Amino acid sequence: MKKLFSSIVIKYLLISLLTPMVFTRISTVSAQQDPAGEIIEADAVIPVPDQGLEQDADRYENEISRLESSEGVYDEALGENLLGLGLVYQQQGNHEEAVEILSRAMQIRRVNEGLQSMNQLAVLENIMESNTAIGKWKDLDRNYQQIYWLYSRNFNPDDQEYLDNLVRIGRWKVDVYKGSLLEKDSLKGLGEAQDQFARTIRYIEEQHGKMDPRLVELLYEYALINYQLLIDTVRRPLSDFDSPYPQSVSTIEYIRVCYQTRQGPVCQMEPRVNYSGQYMAVMDAQQQKDQLLRTQGIRVIHSLKQILEITENNQEQVDEKKIRSLVQEEDWAYPDNRNVPRRQRNQDGRDILTRLGLKKEQIDILFGKESATDNGTE
Repeated sequence: MKKLFSSIVIKYLLISLLTPMVFTRISTVSAQQDPAGEIIEADAVIPVPDQGLEQDADRYENEISRLESSEGVYDEALGENLLGLGLVYQQQGNHEEAVEILSRAMQIRRVNEGLQSMNQLAVLENIMESNTAIGKWKDLDRNYQQIYWLYSRNFNPDDQEYLDNLVRIGRWKVDVYKGSLLEKDSLKGLGEAQDQFARTIRYIEEQHGKMDPRLVELLYEYALINYQLLIDTVRRPLSDFDSPYPQSVSTIEYIRVCYQTRQGPVCQMEPRVNYSGQYMAVMDAQQQKDQLLRTQGIRVIHSLKQILEITENNQEQVDEKKIRSLVQEEDWAYPDNRNVPRRQRNQDGRDILTRLGLKKEQIDILFGKESATDNGTE
C-alpha cells in the first residue's frame, strides 16, 4: 500500500506542477507499483468528473495539437505533453486511452533517445499500471518482457539492478500461473522463467561462488517456480505422458562437494543426475511423470538448502530475520487450500517441504519456530 500511495502522490504532483504550455523535460516519472505484487481487478464504477482534471486534459490536448502541427510527431516536448495527458487519463480512470497516449509518449522517447534508453522505463511503468487496472494481462506480460529486455541491455547479469528486476519478473510469472491469467501460455511463461533463473544463478555461481549473498532471492524465486511446476506435474493426467520415448537410463547419486568460504571449507552431499548409462530404455507414462516430479522436487530442496548455507556463511549480510521476511506461507500453500485459515496454510507449507526432504530445523529457519497454536497443542 505504501508503494501505491507513493505512486498516487507522485502523479498528483506531476499533474499539478507540469504545465503543457511551458514544457521542458520530466527526468523521472515512475509509478513504482509492481503489478506482480498484487493483482486487483477493481469493480466497475461511474467516476464523478473532476473539473480540474478535465481542464488539464483540455490544455494538454490543445498543446499536443499545436506541437504536432508546428514541430512534428517526434518532437520531445510533444512526448512530454503526451505523458502528462496520459497521467491525467489515468487519474480519470480512462485507462484504455491512457495506454494509447502513453505508448505514443514512449515511442517518441525511443526515437529521440535510443531503443535501449532507460528513460522510457518511467513511461512503461505507467502503461503497466493501466494494463493492470483493466486486466489486460497479455499486454502486461509483453510489458514485462520489454522491461527484461531493457535491463538485459543496460546491466550485467550480476548487477543488483538486473537481479532485482529478474526477481520481480519471476514473481509475475508465478502469479500468472496461479491465476491462469494467460490461459495455456501461463505454464509456458513459467518454464521460460525457470530457464532465465537457472542461467543467472549458474552465472553468479561461476563468477562469484555458491555462497554469494546475491543468490538468496534468486534461489528462493527459483524454488517457487519449480514448486509450481511440480504442482502442475502432479495435476497432469498420465495421458499427457502416454507417448513412450527413448531415454538414457539415469540415476541420482550423492557426491561430496566442498566450497571455500571466509570461515573455511564447507562440505556437503549434493545430488547429481548420472546419465552415463550405455543403453536406452523406453519410459512409460508413470515413469516419465515420476522422473519429472523427482527432478522438480530436487530443484526446490536444493535451492532452499543453498539459501540456508548462504545465511550461515554470510550472517552479516543475510540473517535469519531476512530469510523469514522473504518466505511467505502463501507461497507454499497447496492451491486447493488457499481458503483455509492462515495457520493451516503455514502447516501445509511445512508438511510439503518435509515430504520433499527438508529437516525440521531447516524449516524452522524458513518459517520460524512453530508455536503451540501452529502445531495444534495448547
